[in-house]
Amino acid sequence: MRKSLAGLDNFSCDGSTAFDRLRSLYDELATYGVKPESIVHLKEDLHNGRNYLKLDYRTHVSHSSRIADHCSAFGLSDAHNAAWQKTYDHEHDE
Repeated sequence: MRKSLAGLDNFSCDGSTAFDRLRSLYDELATYGVKPESIVHLKEDLHNGRNYLKLDYRTHVSHSSRIADHCSAFGLSDAHNAAWQKTYDHEHDE
């Protein structure tokens, strides 16, 4: 159980690091002539995306969802490896 929790913690840490790196890259855009208001807009979008993933996404994910991005069985399946494929009792049509 602890190993699994440590893996989740590392996953969260890696995700946080990735968002921090993107934010730093946005700061560098000014050196390439990108307008400051464009950088502010990009940072706001990044912040909103991060909040969605941290807070809202988990409320939408379920084992069986008609929305492919919200279906954990679909997301964890591998179309190229039969050992990791899942059959669904629903369509992903939303």
